Amino acid sequence: MPWIVPFLFGLAYLLLTALCVYNVYNGYVDAMKCDTRRITNMLGRVPADWAAFLRPSLDVGLSTLMLLAVTVVPFKLVVVVLFHIAGVVGLYTLPINIFLPLLSFFCKVFLKFLGITVREKGERLPSSDTPTIVPNHVSYFDILVMLSRSHPVSFVAKKAVAAYPVIGDIATSLGSVYVDRTKDPEERDQTMDIIEKKQRSVMEGRSRYQLCVFAEGTTSNGTCLMHYHDGAFDSMLPV
Repeated sequence: MPWIVPFLFGLAYLLLTALCVYNVYNGYVDAMKCDTRRITNMLGRVPADWAAFLRPSLDVGLSTLMLLAVTVVPFKLVVVVLFHIAGVVGLYTLPINIFLPLLSFFCKVFLKFLGITVREKGERLPSSDTPTIVPNHVSYFDILVMLSRSHPVSFVAKKAVAAYPVIGDIATSLGSVYVDRTKDPEERDQTMDIIEKKQRSVMEGRSRYQLCVFAEGTTSNGTCLMHYHDGAFDSMLPV
C-alpha cells in the first residue's frame, strides 16, 4: 500500500495544524483581554494597578494569525520538538561539562529561530563580585535568554519545577535553588538561609553559576517594575 505513508503524513500534518490553530486562536483571545485599547474603551482609563500587566494592542488581525497558524507555526513547532528531543538525549547521555555549552548554543539557535534577537549592553561583572542577578521578568523566554549566554545562570524557582521533565533536570544540574511559596515565617527563614548559602558558594568559587532571582515573583509587560520580594537582598551580599 504505497499510499499509506503519504496518508499518515498528511493526517499528522492536519492534526498538528489543527492543534496550532486552536492554540493560536486561544492565545489571540487571551491577548485581546489585556488589549490596552479594549480596556480604555471599557473603563475610560487604565487603572494604575493594572499598568504592569497590560499588553500592547495587537496590530495583526486574526485572519493573518490563522494563516500563519496553518503554514508557519506547524513547521516551527516541529523544529521546537526536535530541539527538545535533542535536549533530552544530550542531558541524559553527555557529561554536564559538555552538555551545558551545547545547551547555551541550542538556546541561541532556538531564540533566533523564533525571531528573538538578544542584544547585550555593558559589561557583565564576574560572579565573585556579584553572585546574584535580579532582572525583571516579562515572559518565560527570559529563561532561554539567560541560558543562551556564554555563562548560564542558576535560578530561584518554585519546588514544582524540580519535578518537570527535562526542565527540572536542567535546572537542578545548574544548581538552582527550589523554594516553597509559603507564608510560614520559619520556612521563609530556611529559604533565606539556602539562598544566602548559594550566594556565598558563588562568591567563593564553589558554584560556577550566578544565581538569577526574578524578584517580582511573576511576569509583567516590562514597562514598569512591580514590588520586589526581598529574598535576594536579605543576605546583604552584592546584587
